[in-house]
Amino acid sequence: MMPKRKIQSRKHIISAEGIPNVKLVKVNCNQWLLFDGHHSMLAYMHAGKKYLHEVTHLTVENEGVKNVTDDDITVFFGLHANKIRGKDWRGYVINWQAPQNKQMCPRIQKNMGELYDALSVKITAY
Repeated sequence: MMPKRKIQSRKHIISAEGIPNVKLVKVNCNQWLLFDGHHSMLAYMHAGKKYLHEVTHLTVENEGVKNVTDDDITVFFGLHANKIRGKDWRGYVINWQAPQNKQMCPRIQKNMGELYDALSVKITAY
């Protein structure tokens, strides 16, 4: 079943282990960072979901800490973390499907809404 139809039939996108594909962590200024599940989030958006409570998701938190630090975020860049230490991580994205030397790229869209808008012509084909 296509992700959009699955979501519209009140099912959710989860892994074989039962874990939601959409994973979030709270960063400074009380903002949520989507660090995994971008494709799933696009499917939820395509199915008309506008609010986080409509999306099955997992939040990752440090016990007793309100948010993670900018230094903590670099772990999501894996082998490329050393390239952004001391820089603003918000300026970069990782494409794990690309060859290793082309995985880290400058961020073009600032949020999921901009990404959805940029891809909407391609997404509507599904």
